[in-house]
Amino acid sequence: MDRLKLMLLGGGGSYPPPGYSGPCLLIRGSQGENLLVDPGEGCLSKLTLEGIHPCEIRLVYISHKHIDHWAGLPAIAVGRVVEGCPWITIHAPHAGEENEAPYTSFLPSGIRGQLEIITEKTVTLGSLRINPFRTSHPVPTYGFIVEDRATGRNIAYTADTGPRGWDWDILEGIDALVAEATLPSTIAGDVEDEVGHMSVRSLLNLVGYVRPEKAVAFHLSPYSLKELVLSREAHSKILFGDRVIVEV
Repeated sequence: MDRLKLMLLGGGGSYPPPGYSGPCLLIRGSQGENLLVDPGEGCLSKLTLEGIHPCEIRLVYISHKHIDHWAGLPAIAVGRVVEGCPWITIHAPHAGEENEAPYTSFLPSGIRGQLEIITEKTVTLGSLRINPFRTSHPVPTYGFIVEDRATGRNIAYTADTGPRGWDWDILEGIDALVAEATLPSTIAGDVEDEVGHMSVRSLLNLVGYVRPEKAVAFHLSPYSLKELVLSREAHSKILFGDRVIVEV
């Protein structure tokens, strides 16, 4: 393997379109590193269909505490215990007074590992360098830019966010962008700031501003998916689906 690979295996959000599952994103480095991001419900099944064994996951990154972004973690943890690789490392934001409880309460007793609280400090995983950044959401939420130091290629992930309140300029020079589009453009504007999610129009604006080689939409609702399907502009700029694989 000599390229950085993005596998979006779940493209829905907390209200996914029919046939879509919750978030499930795997980034595979050019040296074989596996970074699992926001393992939503059904993520383990999606990974298994791609031939990825639970023990191949090196690091789990959870962008924020909302359950649709980690509901699949218990199944992955059980799989690791059963397969004899119970150690797991999770990076996630502080979850308030509960601290780590939302991420660990439902894990099997046989799992061993550590929870690292996300800050804006760089994390490394083999050849991968993960640079977190805060996004605009009602709870502490971190996207990231991950760079493959062996190839010099990179991928950005916005996680859940409103269109304002964070600096789009940090995405300058990105090769691939994964960004959410929960809302249809008809209910954009102030609603985006209120709920901390982007519309399809905001996603198109972000893609036009950053100009990545590849752009992928995730966290879709039935309404935003319908707009993407019908939009000629979106089709020319953005990939979307419950299985999207991109190499950069």
